[in-house]
Amino acid sequence: MVKVLFLQSVWFEFESVMLLSSCLKNAGHKTYLHIHRDDNKKLLKVMKKIKPDIIAFPTLTAYRMFMLETSTFLKKKKVPAIIAAGGHDCSFSPELIEHPGLDVLCIGEGDDAFVELANAVQNNKNYTKIKKED
Repeated sequence: MVKVLFLQSVWFEFESVMLLSSCLKNAGHKTYLHIHRDDNKKLLKVMKKIKPDIIAFPTLTAYRMFMLETSTFLKKKKVPAIIAAGGHDCSFSPELIEHPGLDVLCIGEGDDAFVELANAVQNNKNYTKIKKED
């Protein structure tokens, strides 16, 4: 079982997070959601408590800076999790993968790909070659 923590800055039901969470749970993984509001001490407490294997950001253009700043903060704090981002902004701006705070970028639909990522992490397999859907 892989633990996936979805991080967002707004209290809003993202359908993508609900879909991915459902897909991951159906595959035997555990999901969490944290609304982060500039309290980095609280965020680190959440990381320590949950110990996520994957941290995922749903990314729309309005929340891009939140994702970039928060992922950079987590990398600087050496949080031992794969940091992934997906959503419209990532599909339209695939160059985001060059950002040092990100390990994985989901381009296009992520329901199958994200489960494949979680399964690869669970089985200690290479996740860098997960195929993009055609």
